[in-house]
Amino acid sequence: CPLQTVFSSPARYTQGFESIERLPSEMAFLGLTGPLLIVSGPTMTEHLAPEWQRILGGIGIPFRMHLFPGECTIPAIEEVRELAEQTGAATLLAAGGGKVLDTTRAAAAALGRPFIAFPTVASTDSPCSAISVIYDHRGIYDTFHSFPRNPDLVLVDTKIIAQSPRRYFISGMGDGLSTVFEARACMRGERENLRGGLATVAALQIGEACYRTLMEDGRDAVTELDNDHAGPALERVVE
Repeated sequence: CPLQTVFSSPARYTQGFESIERLPSEMAFLGLTGPLLIVSGPTMTEHLAPEWQRILGGIGIPFRMHLFPGECTIPAIEEVRELAEQTGAATLLAAGGGKVLDTTRAAAAALGRPFIAFPTVASTDSPCSAISVIYDHRGIYDTFHSFPRNPDLVLVDTKIIAQSPRRYFISGMGDGLSTVFEARACMRGERENLRGGLATVAALQIGEACYRTLMEDGRDAVTELDNDHAGPALERVVE
């Protein structure tokens, strides 16, 4: 049987200034329910704990927070999985960078439960992906796991992104620039991808649009970031 073309993406992607406020309505729209297990590192736990309490606790969505240890390792994934199982979490949410997202994504996949990505930096494509990169306890790359589905929701608050470290934002721009060359190579190679099929025209065009956007808006986006301003250039580059 010849290979089919396959396109895979998050079920829903929502981005904007103070989009954290939309979490309950976004969950309701997708039919996602609590209890919610929220996984984040020390900085984001401290920064966002009052927000979760106000936004979720205020309308009666039960949640629990778990402190991410810092590396996406098999033990870290197991810890999140066990906690989610013990507490009866119906949905898992990760707030932070790629490693906390990858850890929580893997735990959610192991349980077959919905996963929400809430990235606080625009440094990689991890928020939208269906892959977790696994490290050992020393932070050295070990392997990666690929899952059947992408996140149920990617919620991107550009007010938070605009306050993120400059080097992470520029790193994300570099990561994004490479997408078009990867997509072109995939189209030319006509080889099976991680989604189990050939690349689509849509995937290629997203890569082309990514490159154009970064080239046109990249400098202005960094200027806006330096001024903690989620302006139009930053919005387009983050997307």
